[in-house]
Amino acid sequence: GDVSTPPSLFPAVRPRPVPMSSTVVQGNKIIDKINERLKRGEQFFSFEYFPPKTEQGVKNLDKRMTSMAARGPVWMDMTWGAGGRTSDLTLTLCNKIQNEKKVDALMHLTCTNMEQKKIDDALTECKKTGVRNILALRGDPPHGEERWTATEGGFSCARDLIKYIRKKTGSHFCISCAGYPEGHPNVRKVITDSKWDPQTNTPKYWAVRKTKDGKYEGVSPKDWETEQNYLKSKIDEGAEFIVTQLFYDLDIFYAWVKDCRARGIN
Repeated sequence: GDVSTPPSLFPAVRPRPVPMSSTVVQGNKIIDKINERLKRGEQFFSFEYFPPKTEQGVKNLDKRMTSMAARGPVWMDMTWGAGGRTSDLTLTLCNKIQNEKKVDALMHLTCTNMEQKKIDDALTECKKTGVRNILALRGDPPHGEERWTATEGGFSCARDLIKYIRKKTGSHFCISCAGYPEGHPNVRKVITDSKWDPQTNTPKYWAVRKTKDGKYEGVSPKDWETEQNYLKSKIDEGAEFIVTQLFYDLDIFYAWVKDCRARGIN
């Protein structure tokens, strides 16, 4: 019921602090754990959750996280919530993951409705609770708004947020960023180029898929170049690994990885 029920029907969920020991044990950096498993040729997995909208939802999630933690994920990540509305709860749940479930937490952190001081407060809380992994994102538009705009005194994109975190905290955090093998939704468009041949994909479009109505959509070479250059800039500013958007075509994913490698994204 939490997913489909409008949040306005419920009062705000008040996060409850997790009891902490006097000595905080800092978590592991996820990039180190990934590299260790890659060297050993091991497969690995993680779980992602979003903050529930009700008190009962929080209790249900806590039980599920306990059960799923026993499966041995390398990490568990918690989203920041659409429009930054559940930021306090995200911090509380990451605390639970790190210190109760004994799994390294990856906390999503977005630019939406977040001026610099709020970012600073979130990073301070992470240090207090031993959370060392941040997925830095621009974020979705605030609840009820269609377009995303930067918050005054905040950040305009994920790259700027990554740059700020790295400058402020040095190497303390393992920072990750988002990647889009099929292109960001904002740049995926129906291909209307009359010279384009769908059989040979000439001239080349990226991440081409046939839609239900028989049309083809993809990413133009110009937009793809812009997207990939931006991804590289996030890595250059301090992101250590990429979490991809959901995709369904492995060939598209492999082509994206090959293109990333060619740009020095390793």
